[in-house]
Amino acid sequence: LQNAGLTAFRMFDFTPLGMAILISGSLYMAFLGRHLLPKRDIKKELHNETHAILNYYDFQERLAFIQIPTESSLDGKSLQESHLGAALGLNVVSVFRNAQTISAPDQDFILRSGDRLLVQGQMDLLDGLHKKNNLLLEQDQFPVEKIYSGEIQLSEIRIKPESSLVGISLRQAAFRHVYRVMVVAIRRGSDTYFTDLEEINLKPNDLLLVKGHESDLKSLEGDEGLDFTHKDSFSDYELEEHLMVVRVPSESILTGQSLAESRLGDAFGISVQGIIHQGKTELMPSPDHVLQGEDILIIKGSQDDLQTIHGLQNLIIENQLHPNLSELETEETGLIEAVLSPHSSLAGKEVRDLDFRAKYGLTILAIWRNGRAFRSHLRDMKLKLGDAMLLFGPRRKLRLLGTESDFLVLSEEILPRPRSEKAPLALFIMAAVLIPVVFNWLPIAISAVAGAALMVLTGVLNMDEAYQLIDWRAVFLIAGMLPLGIALQQSGAAKLMSDSLLNLMGYSNPLLLASGLFVLAAIGSQFMPNPAVAVLLTPIALTASGVSGISPYPLMMTIAISASASFLSPVGHAATLLVMGPGGYRFSDYFKVGLPLALIVWAVTMLMMPLLWPY
Repeated sequence: LQNAGLTAFRMFDFTPLGMAILISGSLYMAFLGRHLLPKRDIKKELHNETHAILNYYDFQERLAFIQIPTESSLDGKSLQESHLGAALGLNVVSVFRNAQTISAPDQDFILRSGDRLLVQGQMDLLDGLHKKNNLLLEQDQFPVEKIYSGEIQLSEIRIKPESSLVGISLRQAAFRHVYRVMVVAIRRGSDTYFTDLEEINLKPNDLLLVKGHESDLKSLEGDEGLDFTHKDSFSDYELEEHLMVVRVPSESILTGQSLAESRLGDAFGISVQGIIHQGKTELMPSPDHVLQGEDILIIKGSQDDLQTIHGLQNLIIENQLHPNLSELETEETGLIEAVLSPHSSLAGKEVRDLDFRAKYGLTILAIWRNGRAFRSHLRDMKLKLGDAMLLFGPRRKLRLLGTESDFLVLSEEILPRPRSEKAPLALFIMAAVLIPVVFNWLPIAISAVAGAALMVLTGVLNMDEAYQLIDWRAVFLIAGMLPLGIALQQSGAAKLMSDSLLNLMGYSNPLLLASGLFVLAAIGSQFMPNPAVAVLLTPIALTASGVSGISPYPLMMTIAISASASFLSPVGHAATLLVMGPGGYRFSDYFKVGLPLALIVWAVTMLMMPLLWPY
């Protein structure tokens, strides 16, 4: 408005219409909206928080005790090496050894025969694995020449420093899917890796020994980030020591599963180099290939991996009532619920990539998303904004999590204590910010920035806290929208769009024009920050008011109100996203409750606008 030579809105110009919307929206939520939401017994939840959380996640049925028998091949292996999580999707909550209880053990914890493990997850896989021969060793070494043929070839390629693969793993790059070749080994300097290749982050000059069809290998030569070494022999890799032949018995749990479903590669680092079925050999088996009884598999791995599989199928599953996890809470260990912060950098990342247990020393027991709890194979899930997580571990680690900007901990016990001695100074600074704005002595932008600087200079906030509270994505988006808004006006695009809007709504009906702008802003606010929507639409509104002869003030006020009507989805505003997980809300809940609320805001705005800001 100021740039157009008009008087800008003052701080309390929004109050009359805002109060009317506040009252109408509150009445709607009190008498109707709350009945559209999932039913929850708040009194019961507040009475016993831990018990409520467990019931909320439907968690109790997923707990069981298993025991490591005497002379088990798992004895002396770390939790990570046991593959309990990768292979079976089980979380080890606690370990009971003699009279000692180890809660939330980390991945390096060494297992011993006789250990009792309290585990959480689906027990179906363990039941299917139990006491069955799933892979039988037929031959402990295999000639490397038999894993390739005239059509299937081996090649060695080097990762160039400028390659897009540098810094990511084969799994993250979807290497097998994108390049249609199989990585057999990775050589880095004097070290050569044969197992768990999918999880190794690639570095410049890494050498990959790959196997694939001749046509697919030739297509790799066109990749500027890869360099073929053109070796004639690969005997220096000594692949024979890592190739074995195993048989899939008819009673094996693997029968009828595809290679991808069997999780042999993901869980144990075993790579299937070929499958022999009824005398026919497939040297480049697809992940969708279905295993059948008596299939012969040519695998790349180690006998230690096979011993781990045998160790898992000999675990003792204790038949007793499901243990009560709340009884495991002690002065040292506890349960909390945490939400992924709206400003978190972890959104979109898989749990396994976070190395959560090693970094935070905590176990993720369950993730609540879209109205349901996920309790198994959590390591494969990609985190989303608004996810709520049930965490278990040492209380000192839980308190440490409360200081992380990526998480919002839903427990007062864990959160850092407020610095109440700074409250009077904070109130004084807030008053110093608001008073000049109320009396129109300073613009809100200057007053607010000065107040934020005072908060840091006086020690109410430190620099790290201030930095964490800035939504940089919104800042850069708005900064990008400002020149876009100017370009819309100066290029004539705003006039073109306003003409289209006027042709659709009519030049003589300001109510229809304001309604059209309301709908555009309300829809835009579901996907973009509210200020960005306002910056984008105000040039259109100003141009439309000039062409139609309507006062710009009601149109601009309509945009200001409707840009904040982001009620239809959880991604419209950080606050709605934040309560999604803990509230147990689904995406559809926001639409059911938000659509009537948006219509109420529209109706109140259209009714009161002529009284407050005549057209």
